[in-house]
Amino acid sequence: MAMASLIRRSALIVSAMLCSAALLSVIILSTIALTAYGSTPAEFLPADKTIALLHGANDALVPLWLKQFPAPGTGSMDGKTIAMLQSPAGNDIVVFERKTRGRTFAHSIGSYGLYLSRPDLLPTIVKKNKSLATLPAYRVLTRSFTPKTSWVFLKNDAIPKASSMRDHILSASLMGRNAEAVGFTAGDGIRELSIYAPAREAAGTPADARIPFAEHPFFVLSAGNLQASFRNTLSALPEHTAAILEGLVAQKTLDLFGPDVSFAYDIGPLLEKPASLQLTGSGGTTSFLLAGHRAKGRSLQRHFEHLHRVFAASVSTIAINTRSLDERFTAADVRDTTEPLSQTHEEPTGWTITVTRDLQGGRMLASAVRNDLFLLSNNEKTLRDALESKDVALPAPQRPGSMRLATGSADMSRLEPLLEDILPNGKSTILPLIGNIHWSIERSGPVTHATLSEKPEQN
Repeated sequence: MAMASLIRRSALIVSAMLCSAALLSVIILSTIALTAYGSTPAEFLPADKTIALLHGANDALVPLWLKQFPAPGTGSMDGKTIAMLQSPAGNDIVVFERKTRGRTFAHSIGSYGLYLSRPDLLPTIVKKNKSLATLPAYRVLTRSFTPKTSWVFLKNDAIPKASSMRDHILSASLMGRNAEAVGFTAGDGIRELSIYAPAREAAGTPADARIPFAEHPFFVLSAGNLQASFRNTLSALPEHTAAILEGLVAQKTLDLFGPDVSFAYDIGPLLEKPASLQLTGSGGTTSFLLAGHRAKGRSLQRHFEHLHRVFAASVSTIAINTRSLDERFTAADVRDTTEPLSQTHEEPTGWTITVTRDLQGGRMLASAVRNDLFLLSNNEKTLRDALESKDVALPAPQRPGSMRLATGSADMSRLEPLLEDILPNGKSTILPLIGNIHWSIERSGPVTHATLSEKPEQN
């Protein structure tokens, strides 16, 4: 009797244990299923193989995506999440689409139906402990976009490669040497690029100063430290491309200031604090205005006296007059002129204004200095118009907690001929620009944010 009672108790205990195990299994499976249903595509994709991910395809991003990653056979891409996986045989495509009633899929995971370019891809997208969502670059860049924003994540290997000189310079100035990944979105005439580079070089002080502006400039570039930005761009370029860019800058410095002015030693130091380069002009004549602040402890007045002195020394004292003797011959009258240049000084309302003119060659150097603020131009009217204008405060950063490094604008219809003259056949294929554009570059921790707005030309 006692033995029967013991057997019944043992059976009850075993049954209870089996029921508990079954219930626990149901709970675990349900938890896994619910977790899978609440997961994002990035939590299924392998971190080591995923090179690009398009979140919620829209009309603005799909053409850009297809240009880089052709995806035949995927049907309509609207609203889908599309991943590009790297493999020895080439890139593979995984398309995630939210399950809906009545829609069937050959493959599915969690709440998503899948399109796979190869059926054997399925086992590679379920290792959640090594998913794309665990990658630091992806986690940080995800915070740059709101949950409902359509955007593209690109690892460094998937970023479009520069082909033209202009693209090399653009890529180097934005990406630097240490970029690991980028996030990109576009729509309504605005493009936003977030660049993850945890080891990126510092780019100097924020562009937050008040700076005089020229009248109706068609190009403006304002930055906290243009000198550091230029050096960082050179260091990120291929060696031969950097040499070409340095040569172009040296030649332009020679054309404007003469052979004894060095960009590295005479112009560059003026750009280490908030400064702005502006272009203006009409009738085929272009004038520049460089406005900014000089670092403390250095005499601006002595620096500009040196610039005017070497500019004056570059002016030729030889005057050449050519006369036509008849339809076949000309005569050149070469003589030493006693007045090859003129120079004027003024000190109105705290400014020291100096204008040096090359009376033979038509060149000019005009400057204005007050305390640590300076203006420099090749046109006296451009300089004086800027002095009479109100100082313009650069706009505050758009992202809370970020530092604005640079901002600017351009009328591409007027800037393009100048760029084409400097860099023939060098139009950008990565970022073709038309119309009137405005841009802003900000830094927030390891991420640099570049925003570009574009308005078509008005006919």
